[in-house]
Amino acid sequence: MPFLSWHEGPKLQRQRLEGARVLGADPMRATVVSPIVGPPVQAMIQPEGIHWRLRPLEGMVIRREGEMVPASGILLGDGDVANLGAWEIRFSHRFPGLDPERFLETSGPLPLPSGTAATASLRWVAGLAQRLEQGLLADEDPTSLAKRLLEEACSFLAADAGLHLRQSASAPWRVIHRVGLSVEDLEPAHSLVAHALMDEVSLLSNDPWLDPRALRAPLGSPSLGPMLVAPVFLAEGLDEGPEGAFVLIRRPGSPTFSAPDLSLLRSAADLAALAYRLNLVHRRLLTHAEMESQILHLRRDLERQDDRQGHLLSALRGSLVREQAMLRTLDGPSAEALRRHLSFMLHLVEDGMTTDPGLAPPPGRSWRLVDIQREILEGWTPLAESLGLRFEEGPAPDSQVWLGGGPVFEALRSLLDTLLLQLPSETRLSLSWSEEPGRWCLDVALPSGTPRVSPDAWSRGVFATSGLEWRWADARLTLAFRVAEHAAVVTPDRPMLGLVTEDMGLIGLFQGAADSDDLALFPLEEAPPSPPLPPFETLVVDARGVKDVIACLQAYRAHPTFATTPILVVRAKELEGPELLAAGATDWLAEALRWESLHHRLQTLRRHRELQKKGRASERLETVRQMAGTLKHEINNPLAVISLQTELLQRKFPDEPKLAKISEQVQRIQGLMQMLQKMREPGDEDYPGGTNILRL
Repeated sequence: MPFLSWHEGPKLQRQRLEGARVLGADPMRATVVSPIVGPPVQAMIQPEGIHWRLRPLEGMVIRREGEMVPASGILLGDGDVANLGAWEIRFSHRFPGLDPERFLETSGPLPLPSGTAATASLRWVAGLAQRLEQGLLADEDPTSLAKRLLEEACSFLAADAGLHLRQSASAPWRVIHRVGLSVEDLEPAHSLVAHALMDEVSLLSNDPWLDPRALRAPLGSPSLGPMLVAPVFLAEGLDEGPEGAFVLIRRPGSPTFSAPDLSLLRSAADLAALAYRLNLVHRRLLTHAEMESQILHLRRDLERQDDRQGHLLSALRGSLVREQAMLRTLDGPSAEALRRHLSFMLHLVEDGMTTDPGLAPPPGRSWRLVDIQREILEGWTPLAESLGLRFEEGPAPDSQVWLGGGPVFEALRSLLDTLLLQLPSETRLSLSWSEEPGRWCLDVALPSGTPRVSPDAWSRGVFATSGLEWRWADARLTLAFRVAEHAAVVTPDRPMLGLVTEDMGLIGLFQGAADSDDLALFPLEEAPPSPPLPPFETLVVDARGVKDVIACLQAYRAHPTFATTPILVVRAKELEGPELLAAGATDWLAEALRWESLHHRLQTLRRHRELQKKGRASERLETVRQMAGTLKHEINNPLAVISLQTELLQRKFPDEPKLAKISEQVQRIQGLMQMLQKMREPGDEDYPGGTNILRL
């Protein structure tokens, strides 16, 4: 963390730079105040990438090494000195003005002991690593391993007390482990640990109460002697487990610590951090193994359920076809209503038998209001006539609305048929249209006291997919349709990459990833927009950029456009993985977000989607081949009987032309059966461009 420093008389002043600062003599306008009377504001220092830029303000003059700084400013390096009139400031990357004999801080390598002490130190560090390995192999808890490392460091470095401190949101500081003597006043230790964590440095303080980096308590006698602080950092992006620092303390008046002592403590802290990382990796592997096992189990259950559902739908279809045949002999409104009802049920059964659940919902289209009114009345009229009900319909406006694909009218009929059955005979139902902003509403006036009819889960899903709203108030049913003008879809030139986040700082990263994969970036809100939308190849949800990531995933997965779109969650916590998958996510990234990891994961999702498409195509081809075998078997048997009987009749009646015609058609059907036999055999060929064609 960079600092600005200057002298006020013999005293050295320091300011930590955590953002842009204004330098000047006016405390109301400047955030870094000059000790010398001068202009209200003189300069500004601000971050620029990984550097810091100092530039003059309002015509002021800044000099560096005697040369005037241009109006655009200069990039500062460690140790640079600038003169703002009589005010001399120094820029440094570390805490400035430390006495090297008493205070030390560094993020780089530290010297190891020399002579005979070096051998003992190396043996001690090697022993720590060996005991850590044994503890990990024995599946020992990383917290107990960290405590053991702290105890050994306290003993080897002759410290009177050892602490593992952690700063948290619920409490300023928390002692995770305590070794040796109890220390009452830890205020300087807290300040030094906070400084070490913020600047990511290890530090030595042989006089904590006079250390310029520590906050000193105004009352009480010093209870801390020489001190060492070594941060215990987890890997980047991992925010689980204790994160803080190892602290070793000696009594006041004890011998001071040295730089090699700090190096040894940092080795123990690094081993503790390694224990937490390895434990987390182990838990990740177990979580992934459990999830893969669960996915395999669910896949088998779904396959068995699909088989059972297919058998039941086939049996139901046969029953409906037989009932339709029996109704052909009946006449009247009731028979017509039953025929329409059976036709509606047969359509749903056939749709359930042929629709691939892995495919996106059918695309929507624009409907004229008059066509919607006619479609609804044609479905209602037979049942209404059989019940003695009458409709009074008004003219439909000359406008269009948008309806998504799917059995929306079938869902409406299943609900409205239930409603009509509750009405008394001779009831008159009034249908009229009204307009709302962005919607046209079909209002159905019902008699007072009509029981409310609510959509079931299946109907609600169909209505949500189609963009239809179902309302009920004061014995009035309202069907609200979105106007087509507000739902125009523009087909993009490139596949779409959706991004859901409120962190605008990520736009550049995702734009680069989208360009590298030839995708068009499309920012989205946490709540999905109304359909219709262009198809998206992938949707990315930022777990830290939305208020409720689970609700966001569920909302997008229920949206018809994103029903089968791969959804990648980034910046997620590792333990949230199973919950994210249950909410609809396809995959997640738990580590720190980098361009390389994002690009690799998007490529993986794209390949996974291509493999899914090829797998579904292969399954359809196999289904066609199985159907061909079934048809050949079912048709060849009666066809052989017909052919034999025709041949016997031709011998008996050789001049009959109809028998020759029958024989010709039998031969034609036999030729078709031979083609079906070829379909059962693996006769497909690959062509350039990835095309695969079935050879007949």
